[in-house]
Amino acid sequence: MNSLDELQILSSENGVFLEYQNPKNIKNVRSTLLNEKFSKHFDLYFTPPKTYYSGLIPFITFKNIKEVEISSNNYSKKFQIFSKVIYPNTKSELKSIDDKILLEIPELSVYDTAMIWIERLNTLKIDNFSSLADYYKINPDNIPLAIPVNIKFNLNENQANMNGLGIYKLNQKKWEWEYQLTKHLLPNYI
Repeated sequence: MNSLDELQILSSENGVFLEYQNPKNIKNVRSTLLNEKFSKHFDLYFTPPKTYYSGLIPFITFKNIKEVEISSNNYSKKFQIFSKVIYPNTKSELKSIDDKILLEIPELSVYDTAMIWIERLNTLKIDNFSSLADYYKINPDNIPLAIPVNIKFNLNENQANMNGLGIYKLNQKKWEWEYQLTKHLLPNYI
């Protein structure tokens, strides 16, 4: 399985678009949304030099989807995705692929139906700051919230006792890490 590096999910008000960067320059690319019980195919449309886009895919189509497969005649690549369709009047939860992050979304947190997903990424170094482990990106990062959501991390004993432990958000305009309000709730969670 691959992280979402060549495949991007672009969120809009009414659904999402898939964007596939085609480094091997394969032809006639298509996408398939997969889970344990079914698959749903979508055509991808070529735009030069090496990018394919889907049409608008409604949020509900991603309900219970675990993988997105990009394929052609002699080519196939799967991308794991752990997503959740969230609704304004419903409490929701989403865990990361490795169960290290739990995102709790209280009822009335969002203004409209949306799709969220957690992406696990490799370590990162920016200036004098570097992550000690993989880091996580909660997508999309532009959903307006009516009330705060909770992010919980499942930590081992060594991690829970580290100095300076907290949640940081990357400010992409300033390219700086910003500390986020962090509460220690349980010995293994922040």
